[in-house]
Amino acid sequence: MKKLHLNETYTVNIHKTFSARSQLMRDYKKIGDGIYWLMQKACVIKSFYSESDKTENRRLLNLAPINNGDVFEIDGNAYQFYFFKDCAVLGTFKKIEVTE
Repeated sequence: MKKLHLNETYTVNIHKTFSARSQLMRDYKKIGDGIYWLMQKACVIKSFYSESDKTENRRLLNLAPINNGDVFEIDGNAYQFYFFKDCAVLGTFKKIEVTE
């Protein structure tokens, strides 16, 4: 099971031909609710890309994008991703029980 980490950037498949970068956040509706969610990151075109920009781009290219229904480990628990059709909030994660 793939692990996700708070405040890291991930790619989310929105449509067959379109994906968006997002950041994993916690506390969706109010502080302390513990709901994990993905916030879309704005695209920025720069005249100069730093080494950290290039490293981040390579990392994202090597990661499989997140799809609706995918299951991940976050902070030691299993969560399933549910996609929203929203501009800024791409979706939330629901805690699930995994049986082996």
